[in-house]
Amino acid sequence: MCLDACKKSFSFCRPIIGVDGCFLKGNYGGQILAAVGRDPNDQMLPIALAVVEAETRDSWAWFFDLLVNDLGGPEICKNITFISDQQKGLLPTIDELLPGVDQRFCVRHLYINFRKRFPGKQLKELMWKAAKATYPQAWEREMKEMRKVNEEAFKHLLKIPLDTGVIRKENYQKCYESLIYPTNGENLWELTPYPDVLPPLTRRAPGRPKKRRNKDADEKRKDITNVSRKGLPNKCSICGISGHNKSSCPSAPRQSTTTQTQTSQAQASQAQTPTTTVPTVQS
Repeated sequence: MCLDACKKSFSFCRPIIGVDGCFLKGNYGGQILAAVGRDPNDQMLPIALAVVEAETRDSWAWFFDLLVNDLGGPEICKNITFISDQQKGLLPTIDELLPGVDQRFCVRHLYINFRKRFPGKQLKELMWKAAKATYPQAWEREMKEMRKVNEEAFKHLLKIPLDTGVIRKENYQKCYESLIYPTNGENLWELTPYPDVLPPLTRRAPGRPKKRRNKDADEKRKDITNVSRKGLPNKCSICGISGHNKSSCPSAPRQSTTTQTQTSQAQASQAQTPTTTVPTVQS
């Protein structure tokens, strides 16, 4: 779905499009693919979205083919920079539809590669401050601080191309001149000869469903609110002495071997004896 107002607004935005996908956790499942632009005020502007069965190369090729046609064709889209998260099937799809187009990756994924060579909390904070700078002077100030901390990290970030843009009031006003008109409710929809739009087919992944997502290397593995018992001695719940649990506690009440054998034989005889029902005779 690519609304006409969104297409007209993007013509006044910066030539940058971010693409990504996420899971739908509703009744029908599937995944949503989205394309987002940056308006003259450096805010997000939705361009297009689609619901697919899974985030695969075929689904990305279908999505990008429609997106390029809606935005004016390959001649216009070849001057746009696409930002992604290195998703499988996404990079070859962009290269196939728009050969030689400029591609970039989000800062979070850039930092994963950056921290392998330059670990440390201070460098991480300086990199994020430089990435969030909204004007060249702020970026230069953060980069000077990084140079004082680590010269090699400073040179590594300089290899990443810098894109700056000027925010103009008239461009911001033109970006939002087009309106998105509300639609009527389902009761007022007109009947058409076309088939109804159905949800995507349910696609079950192999293996047991995951309850938690896979975390990246720079994310915390455990919830800081959970208290770990690692290194603490275990105590028996019966006698309260450390060194054993209730299954091996010497103070636990135990049954004799003779009593256990009699109990097992009685249970077995009850299971084998058939039950009979005596009919009642009415006088």
